[in-house]
Amino acid sequence: MKHYMMLYPQGKTKALTLSFDDACKNDRPLVALFNKYGLKSSFNVSSCNCVKAEGQTDPWNIPISEIKDLYKGHEIACHGYTHPHLDRLPLEAMNYELYKDRLTLEEYTGDIIKGFVYPYGNYNNDTITALKINGLVYARTCIGFPKNHEFDVPENWLEMDTTCHQSDSRLFDLAERFINENPLTNHHRKAGYLFSVWGHSYEFDSTENWERIESFCKKVSGREDVWYPTTIELYSYVKAYKSLTYSIDMNVISNPSAYDIWLAKDGVPFAVPAGKTVKI
Repeated sequence: MKHYMMLYPQGKTKALTLSFDDACKNDRPLVALFNKYGLKSSFNVSSCNCVKAEGQTDPWNIPISEIKDLYKGHEIACHGYTHPHLDRLPLEAMNYELYKDRLTLEEYTGDIIKGFVYPYGNYNNDTITALKINGLVYARTCIGFPKNHEFDVPENWLEMDTTCHQSDSRLFDLAERFINENPLTNHHRKAGYLFSVWGHSYEFDSTENWERIESFCKKVSGREDVWYPTTIELYSYVKAYKSLTYSIDMNVISNPSAYDIWLAKDGVPFAVPAGKTVKI
């Protein structure tokens, strides 16, 4: 039986995605840093706090009128309207928190918002139900694989873990491994590497330093074998990959999506163009 590994656009074997929470004022220099190195991040916004920041002098949160321009080229995702402990709320209140946050962000950005991050990392079955009701397609947790720090693509997008937190002591060791290893040499992998890092920009003042995150950005950026998507771009590509259909002997692959999908067979990359059927 043939085995195909999912690769990323243009046959890239690796992807790196970033996710930062709370829309605090330190996001301004962080966005500038990511833009300098060509990296993309999802910025996860509790819009009530940004509405309250509007008109204040030097507010802690980014004012709501600033978010569209500040995060241009990146992704804006929901983080709960008031940043509540969602697992402590009844389903009706969860629905309001998600609906109001998405509605506010879409009104101020003109974008369609489909991503979410759990405030405090807390959720339950009702939270996942509320996410589906409100049309949110992925939800990132506050977990970064504590045991093995793997580079795996999420299987459950509504309980999406990450590789590590920004302050993880192994951050640079993981970066070295990510850069130097070749996923194509492991024919049992389902997909190329995904290195996902989450955090908060305010932590660079309290527990981190800006030199460290810039060193990380410099180390992982500008690599020809790495794709740098936002989380929603990653989700959309993987969803398109999942839509591929195969003949019974796996020799013919049909791609009904609008994305060119890249695969590897026996370590050799090839593309299945959007809307096309190919014979291997």
